[in-house]
Amino acid sequence: MTEKSINHKELLTFSNLTNLEWQFVDLEPQDEENENGKIVKVYDKTNSLLTPESFARKDARGKIEKYQYMENVDVKRGEKVMKEDKKEGLFKMRQKAGIAMEYLEKWQGSY
Repeated sequence: MTEKSINHKELLTFSNLTNLEWQFVDLEPQDEENENGKIVKVYDKTNSLLTPESFARKDARGKIEKYQYMENVDVKRGEKVMKEDKKEGLFKMRQKAGIAMEYLEKWQGSY
C-alpha cells in the first residue's frame, strides 16, 4: 500500500469517529496487494477526505446540487467555489469532526 492510502477498515473507523456527512463523499476503492500478498481495498484519494468540495450532494445525473460544508456557494446560480468558501468549509468540517480530522491532517502533513 502507498503511504497516503488507507484501507477500507481505516476509512470506516475514521468515518465512524467523525460526525461528517459521509453519504455525500464519492470515493472509489482500488485493489492493492498488502505486505502478506493479500488483495485489499484501498483509498488513494485520502486528500479527498480533507476537502469540503468532496462533501457534495448530487442529483441522479451526478451533478452537484449543494455543498454540505460550504453553504454560501449557490450551485444552482452557477457560483464558483472561492478560496474563502473552502476556508469556511474546512472550519465547519473541523468543528464537526473534532480530533479525528486533526489527526488525519497531521498524518498527511497538510495541517
